[in-house]
Amino acid sequence: MAKKKEKKAGKRMKKKELVKVLLEFFHTKQDEVLSLKYIFEQLHLTTHPLKMLCMDILSELSMDDYITEVDKHKYKLNNHGVEMTGTFQRKSNGKNSFIPEGGGEPIFVAERNSAHAMNNDKVRIAFYAKRRGREAEGEVIEILERANDTFVGTLEVAKSYAFLVTENRTLANDIFIPKEKLKGGKT
Repeated sequence: MAKKKEKKAGKRMKKKELVKVLLEFFHTKQDEVLSLKYIFEQLHLTTHPLKMLCMDILSELSMDDYITEVDKHKYKLNNHGVEMTGTFQRKSNGKNSFIPEGGGEPIFVAERNSAHAMNNDKVRIAFYAKRRGREAEGEVIEILERANDTFVGTLEVAKSYAFLVTENRTLANDIFIPKEKLKGGKT
């Protein structure tokens, strides 16, 4: 009589678990292009169902613009969502830029994404994925330190409020001052 082989009933990895493992793996290899075979080997994905699940997750992450398929079955983490600290450079034409602390290429920050940061403020930005034909772009998510807290300009007083209009036009907005905080200031 033939003996039956005992199968190892290993715990099967669920989709949520595999997504978490894949994201952590891509973050450890941020600047590298990873082949499908390399991903399978490094994450010990040996069974066919696990490999198929991994391929499905990779295609979903690619569609969500979290990773980029560089070549057939070769993937790379997008810089989307990567946070950086550095100096904000405001320009009067609205084409603001961010210079990373360690140096490097300036990153474009649209006026709508500047969070009222002023010239030379130390800020933290979220770096968006670079689209084809466009320059890298970021969004200010936190102003860490103001470079300037004293402003000189013309005070324009109205009935219940006032504005300070600065002489240098690099500020995108005039500074609003409530009437009760004027402390005797006049036009």
